[in-house]
Amino acid sequence: MSWLLMLTMRLIQSGFTPGDDVMQAVIGSCTKEGKWDLALNQFRDMLNGGLKPNLITCNALINSLAKAGEVKLAFKVHGMMKLLGHSPDVYTWNALLSALYKANQHADALQLFESMKREQSCEVNEHLYNTALMSCQKSSLWEKALQLLWQMEASGQSVSTSSYNLVIGACESARKPKVALQVYEHMIHQKCTPDIFTYLSLIRSCVWGSLWTEVEQILDVNPDASLYNAVIQGMCLRHKFDSAKKMYTRMRESGLKPDGKTRALMLQNLWKHQT
Repeated sequence: MSWLLMLTMRLIQSGFTPGDDVMQAVIGSCTKEGKWDLALNQFRDMLNGGLKPNLITCNALINSLAKAGEVKLAFKVHGMMKLLGHSPDVYTWNALLSALYKANQHADALQLFESMKREQSCEVNEHLYNTALMSCQKSSLWEKALQLLWQMEASGQSVSTSSYNLVIGACESARKPKVALQVYEHMIHQKCTPDIFTYLSLIRSCVWGSLWTEVEQILDVNPDASLYNAVIQGMCLRHKFDSAKKMYTRMRESGLKPDGKTRALMLQNLWKHQT
């Protein structure tokens, strides 16, 4: 417990009534230490004492509750914040969206995101869009993910590789490999550089969809060991053992090292074929 919090608690016990600044500093200290329950008690004491927590204090408490998985309490503080006359800002929305996402309430997160855009209480930045896109990916809502991507681009803000990856990931989850490839091509056209996560998602999508020509093209563009591992493991899962053996040989000849799972799969299937 911080010295500020200990000192304040002793002063309160001795009959001293702290003002707004002290109480808000105590709440801030509690949230930094992850003591959301103490912070919430101090917040309630402020309200009961006729004091008015400022926006920064409200956001700190909401964020602390969100990290602790206390979603209902976070929204209660959000409601009280609005009653105090504070308008939610980007930090408020980010904490609430993250809370819903972590609680696997993805439909609620997307509904809140749309509500936030309608209220126009803050600028919808890339981080907020990405949190919504993460919910799309988890829910396999590839059409919604595409819609959000077009909105991002239409707003004029730059779209990062991570945003495109989330859209491609939503297509992968929904088993839409051809759409994932179209998003990838659009990404290249927008001069956004793919990373290893882009290619891994594309590889998994194409393997599932048996788009072997596209798999070869991706490996030609980025001959990375993790991509070869994903291809070989995917081929084994789809019982393409002969193709997996050829890809494994190609991988070793390229000087790339397979991971433990790939080696185990190849040894297992080689033994089966020999038997």
